[in-house]
Amino acid sequence: MYTSPDPMDQWFDPSLAEEGMLEFTTLPIPESSLVKVYPLGLMGSHTFPTDHIYLEYAHTKDPQTGLGEDVPVYAPAAGRILYIEYAGPPYNDNSVHISISRDITYVLGHLIMDPGLAVGHVVEAGDSLGICVNGSNLDLLVLDKRNGKNSCDNDKYPFTTSYACNPFSYFPSDLREMLYSRIIPHVPAKDLGDLTMDHPSEHDSSLDGEHVLTYLASMETEIDIYDRLPDGRSEAFASHYKGLDEAFKAVDGNFEHDIPARLQGNWFSSGDDGLWHEGIAFAYDAWFTAQARVSYAEAFGPGTLFNGRYAIRLDQPGYVPFDEVNAGDTTTYTLYSSDKINWHGVPYEQPTGLLKVEMMGDTTIKVEVFTDTTVLNPDFTPSARIYYR
Repeated sequence: MYTSPDPMDQWFDPSLAEEGMLEFTTLPIPESSLVKVYPLGLMGSHTFPTDHIYLEYAHTKDPQTGLGEDVPVYAPAAGRILYIEYAGPPYNDNSVHISISRDITYVLGHLIMDPGLAVGHVVEAGDSLGICVNGSNLDLLVLDKRNGKNSCDNDKYPFTTSYACNPFSYFPSDLREMLYSRIIPHVPAKDLGDLTMDHPSEHDSSLDGEHVLTYLASMETEIDIYDRLPDGRSEAFASHYKGLDEAFKAVDGNFEHDIPARLQGNWFSSGDDGLWHEGIAFAYDAWFTAQARVSYAEAFGPGTLFNGRYAIRLDQPGYVPFDEVNAGDTTTYTLYSSDKINWHGVPYEQPTGLLKVEMMGDTTIKVEVFTDTTVLNPDFTPSARIYYR
């Protein structure tokens, strides 16, 4: 959503004063409609970890007609409308840039704007901006130039990424804690065969306690996430988790993974049109922050793994953390489906592929993905791809 280069004046309003503070005193959508919050750093539809958060909402049903009612979108803070983007298919919706000062702007994406609003209008916190869009979550991005660029200080990024900040930090504590309570990971895919407390699709006992509060939050949702499990299974598993030390703190997520001269972080591919495009990311899961992930935008030739996000087991033989791979090193990672993970983000099914990467220099890597996982150090083929920083 925010990867296309745009003129600076569509993101920051030079006519406003330098002074100004941003505080979100209103939720962008009603709390009663808010189902789930997605933290910073998601990978999937975006190859690189996202610099914005998502608010998932539910359309309430009219008891008379049974039809879904529109979910309103409110201005979370006062400001002046700087820019309204009209997106084409498949969303056919809007994003709105609202400036607080010369250096601070927030952006809401995937809504249908109220027809009376236009560039230059001043809105107050709680004012109606429009309605949510069926089939998409609401995006929230904050751009703040007061402290300079973040660690994504690379001219290959759109400058919006370099000035993106953590939206959670701009909410007062009560609203922030409410949002944290909605940061719930995906329900693990279950094999409804022989499920025992130590079944790998359920959890990894060595990681007990890391994500207790996130698990308990999921138990409080309106959806019975255990309706697929055998009788008695839900109660036993809930008791197990409630007996653990509730030391887990809800995560904001993170999109700033880049480490200079190390493999960790984002790498760009060069398009034929001369623009730099999202290429491949070596980062960590937004919910399970210790679990390694690889995300890439294009498949490596015919018959290879589709583009997408994959998980890596940290206990694989020869595993090297991303931040320990530097120029001159070559290593391989066994890839697993990121959809088949347990409550700790650990993959449990058979591997789906093998990734080989060579750091050719501080700013250049060679990568190839293979479907054959039996050869642990395959030779690169012409399908290998070069990525840059």
